[in-house]
Amino acid sequence: MNARELRDWCLQHEGAFEDFPFTAEHSVFKVDGKMFAISALEREPLEVSVKCEPELAVELRNSYPAIRPGYHLNKRHWNTIELDGSVPADELAELVDHSWELVVAKLPRRDRAALGGPVADDLGHPPAQPEGVLAPADPGADPEVVAGQLLAQPPARRGRARPGAGPGCPPGRPSGR
Repeated sequence: MNARELRDWCLQHEGAFEDFPFTAEHSVFKVDGKMFAISALEREPLEVSVKCEPELAVELRNSYPAIRPGYHLNKRHWNTIELDGSVPADELAELVDHSWELVVAKLPRRDRAALGGPVADDLGHPPAQPEGVLAPADPGADPEVVAGQLLAQPPARRGRARPGAGPGCPPGRPSGR
């Protein structure tokens, strides 16, 4: 894979764009403002840094001498790959795909859906709802059962608890304890 093919492969992903936040020499490929690949496309030897699952990152480093921990990046989550021909082009393409998928998986649900990314986990379950946010109701559920379940949940707390504030105490006044 040469520089043009690498650039084209990165930009073919849904929502991907090229940015130059560091120097004019370093192409940073992003989706929704988040990096998924970095390369100095004019530099020899050509290299690309991609995001990777930590366990897979270590496995790849042990399998290919051309893959090493990410240069100037979090070495647990990023690999830098020298495009010297030792990593097959199809595997390199899969690593770029994997990087894009990892970044998209961390985006808010509505953004993932717009990009065609995963909106459910591997088992088909929707992502966990943040605390205090109700999941969409099952359209086939009995409304009385759903209402009973909602009433059984403790009310969501709003704001921070104030030290010394007791029940029924007006805001900003200590309870006298």
